Parts: sequence; C-alpha cells; structure tokens
Amino acid sequence: MQRTPRILLVWDRMGHYHVARWRALQAQIGAPNAFAADLCSADDLYGWETALFQDPQYRQLSVLAATKVDVWGRLSAFYKLITSQQITHVALAGYGRPEYRAMAILAKAMGVHVTLFIESWYPSSSTWADRLKGALVSALSHTFFVSGKRAQDHLVLTLGIQIGRITQGYSVVDNVHFAQALGTVQKEKVILCVARFAPEKNTEKLIAAFKVSELPAKGYTLKLVGGGPQKGSLEALTLKYSWLQVQAWASYDTLPALYASAMGFILPSIFEPWGLVVNEALAAGLPVAASTAVGALPDLLNSYRHLNFRPENIQEITAALNALPFADAPKADLLVGFSPEDWASSVLSLGQRHAGARVPSL
Repeated sequence: MQRTPRILLVWDRMGHYHVARWRALQAQIGAPNAFAADLCSADDLYGWETALFQDPQYRQLSVLAATKVDVWGRLSAFYKLITSQQITHVALAGYGRPEYRAMAILAKAMGVHVTLFIESWYPSSSTWADRLKGALVSALSHTFFVSGKRAQDHLVLTLGIQIGRITQGYSVVDNVHFAQALGTVQKEKVILCVARFAPEKNTEKLIAAFKVSELPAKGYTLKLVGGGPQKGSLEALTLKYSWLQVQAWASYDTLPALYASAMGFILPSIFEPWGLVVNEALAAGLPVAASTAVGALPDLLNSYRHLNFRPENIQEITAALNALPFADAPKADLLVGFSPEDWASSVLSLGQRHAGARVPSL
C-alpha cells in the first residue's frame, strides 16, 4: 500500500499567495504531511510579512535576509528537516540560487523526489549553451511545475526538457480573496497599475502614453501602487500631472477593494516572468491591458488581445488605455485551473509519483 507523501515546499520568503497555496495543499493532503520553509527571516525587496512563526509545519532555514547567500547554513537546516520529518517530496523555488541547487542535489541523493517551480521564460533560440544549461537543470530535478505556456515552451524548446516531466499552473493567487469586494465598492474613474517602481515595469512610458490618451480629458486618473527605486521620481511627477496618483504598497487585506474600485488594470512591463497582479485584477473583475512581454498573456489574456501592446510603443499603449475602461469584465470561468486548489492538486500529483521514497533516518 502506497503511503501518503510528506511534502516540503521551499521559497525565498513566503508572501500571502504562497501561504494560500500551502494551505490548499494541507487541506488536500492533511496538515501534518505538508511543510513549508523560508530561506530567510526577512525580505528586503518586497517586505513581505507572514504570521507563520508558531505554525508547527513551518520553518525558517536561516536568519539572514533573502538577498544573503548562506548555502551551508540553509542546506544543514534543510537536511535536518528532511530527515526528522521523513520528507518524501521537495518542491523548490527554481534553480537560480546556489542554495536551491545544493538542496536539489542533496534531496535526489537521499531518494527524495524533487520538483522545481519555474516561472521564467526567455524568447530565445536553443543554442549549445542553452542545451548545456538544460542538461544541468534536468539533472537537478525529477519534475517541473511551471507558471504557464511560455515557461513550458522555454523548458522544452530552449532547454530541451522532456514535456512529460512538466506540469503547468504554478502561478496562482487566492481568487476568492481578490473577488470579495466585487460589487461592494463604488467604481471610480481610475486606471490601476500595481507594480514595483523599477525600470523593467515601464511606468515612465505608461505615464507618457496616459498623458496623450483621451483619458485625462474624460476625468480619469492613473493610479500607480507599489514601491522601489523610482518612487521619488514618480512622486515628483504627481506635482506636474493632476491625473497621476502614486501610492505605497497596499496591504493584502486592502487590495481587493483597491482593485474593485478601478475601471481597468494595466501592466506595461518590459519583461514579466508571469505577473500575478494579472490574476489578482481578473479575480477582482477588472479588464486587463498588458504588454506582450507579460508571461501570463497566452494563458489568461486571450479575451483581451485587443488590449495587448508592445511595451516600447507609446502609440499602442495609448490605444490600449483608451479602450480599457470600456472593455468587458472578465468571464467567470477565466481563472479555471488557476486556483490554490488546482495548484495543490498538481503538487500532490507530482508528490504521489514518488511517494514510496525512502529517507535515511538520523
């Protein structure tokens, strides 16, 4: 008889959407069989906070911040957790960090099934260097849980990973949470963009496009919500443009109302591995305009293709802005397959492939 897998999820630093995924997994497999761990005790990029410190199934693998390398310390804590809790399946947040590569190698050597979470994709042809990288990545993991079509295509076409080892649907949010304010708050003439204030998010071109669009004359406001290195320069522009608002990161609990009060959402990124804010906005009932560089585009935004634009083209961004407030709301089934429950089912399926793994005891 096949025993229930014991699954460990490891991220840099758990945000609320990580917690929603983990809780959904616990609901399906039983809380004692689903562990979660952070690499660190603090996140100095997004400032995420969790209230998991008293949860018996939660661990921190280091007291250092996420940006600090601590291979030996984190690997040692990882090994102790694997052995003490008889973990049979480990899922790691990619392979970019040396800690994750070391954990994957150790786990495989211990007979533990390894899954890598992959969100990134890169539009490139498959070169010999890509194939070499693919061989190394392939050796690290048994299976791959990817965000969507673009990430899968990157693994298969660029890195040469077998498609049978890949499952789509990693990038999900708690749709119920983000839908809770739908129809309960008054709509405002606001176009919303929730993003880090950094060059790759392309907010400067967004502002330039909004300026020449029809929306300021129609009484619309462009609201930017986030934080980052461009915060000061963006705030300075609010003194120049009365239709521009810049707001600090909103708390997780206030985001549903923030989304629900807007008329549309736009994400103009120069490059975006996925864009979880797209999931959030759709769950909150907003039409979404997005650049062609947003990873979620082929999976979630087919019904809004008329609102896609090349991120470098101000004329195309302007056209999308003009159309956005008048676009239809998302259909109710748009996020089918992209919920924490779907996510948990996929992870559990991956774990059950290797549920009989033997783990050495101390």
